[in-house]
Amino acid sequence: MTRPIRLLLFAFFGLIGIAILAAVLLFVLIDPNRYRPAIEQVVSRSTGLDLEIAGDIGWSFRPTFGLTINDVRLANPAARQELASFSEISTSLVPGRLVRGELVMEELIARDLHLNWYVNADGESNWLIDMTQERPASEGPAEGGPVSLDIRRIDISNASLAYRDERQGIDARLENLNISSENTNLGDRPFPLDVNARLLDYAGGRELQLALRTEARIDPDAGNILLESLRFTLSPMTLEGRLAVENFRGDARWEGELSSNRFNLFYLLETLAGYDAGPGIELDDNQVGLQAEFSGDGQGATVSRLDIDLGGQAVSLSGDVLYPRADRPLTAAYRLDAGELDLDAWLPTPDPDTAGEADPSASDTGGESPAPLPFDQLAALNLRGDHRIDALRIGGLRFTDIEAGLTVADGLLDLQLQPVGLHGGTLASR
Repeated sequence: MTRPIRLLLFAFFGLIGIAILAAVLLFVLIDPNRYRPAIEQVVSRSTGLDLEIAGDIGWSFRPTFGLTINDVRLANPAARQELASFSEISTSLVPGRLVRGELVMEELIARDLHLNWYVNADGESNWLIDMTQERPASEGPAEGGPVSLDIRRIDISNASLAYRDERQGIDARLENLNISSENTNLGDRPFPLDVNARLLDYAGGRELQLALRTEARIDPDAGNILLESLRFTLSPMTLEGRLAVENFRGDARWEGELSSNRFNLFYLLETLAGYDAGPGIELDDNQVGLQAEFSGDGQGATVSRLDIDLGGQAVSLSGDVLYPRADRPLTAAYRLDAGELDLDAWLPTPDPDTAGEADPSASDTGGESPAPLPFDQLAALNLRGDHRIDALRIGGLRFTDIEAGLTVADGLLDLQLQPVGLHGGTLASR
């Protein structure tokens, strides 16, 4: 080996050794805890939430080079209850930027995340952030050097979410919540997002499996979120479509459109509400499909189109809802149009062997009073409904040309029914 080549090899390996030594000294001499105030500050400026790192920050080299942050807590300055807590978060870093004294976090890996979502009796959520409130500006770069969030990948596993709504009496929990995305960005560019979880309903004693997959676009500066190619599954129902939210930092407005597969309605009701269809219902024969277009804002919601296919029978709905305020109750109006409806196919068929026998449970209530009529709910509701049905079969009777109006106002119910056809004649009410 000639002398020039030996000198080149010596210089090459010498540079490698110097680089390794410099990297070792970098990690030995630089305490990553010095970045604690800068990380807390950048999260506060970006989200309006308070981040507290109660544990240590250390270097990590697997699965990627970065930081491991322990015991992280997230809070809303306007709410007392803690919003979220992490036992451990790992973030990947850009080595070249770190050498220049900059901490650029590109990847977020979280384990055992817990979220608290609480809505009080007035309908106020602990996650409601006052984006109009001025956040205290920093007087210069935070201690430890500049820190920036450029999250391009999110991987959250084994998370949980506790949801309690005092206004609606809901007490539920999401377990085994997993969230993953690639090419994540907040620059209004699409990126894939996958979410799946197990929902525990303590009030109803049920367990549901949920899954969501979508292409997301997020623009926090404009306050916009767009979910395209959305696919949400709650067995046996799968919904596909899109959902858009505009100006979520201020007067938010949302709109979307969804369509479903053909699913068994009774199986879904049994999953959601523990509903038992009873005898005489051929579950496999009663398939349902739907298509919907909807929109809304902070004042109310509009369903411009809801088309329901009840086993080949078409029903079309549209309507508006105004949320309750101090000067008005919940106000809603809707219109229903349908062709030929056979409700006998959706109702239990009496057993001919026991049709004449009395049901002991019907008269024996065990000393309990029957359930009261919901007068309080009627008094807190203004409702107007218009119905147009070409033909309706129920209880073996066939009614035609049905036009009916339903009004609920000030606790009073008023049903207005136009003359309908019945077995070649006319049936009218006064």
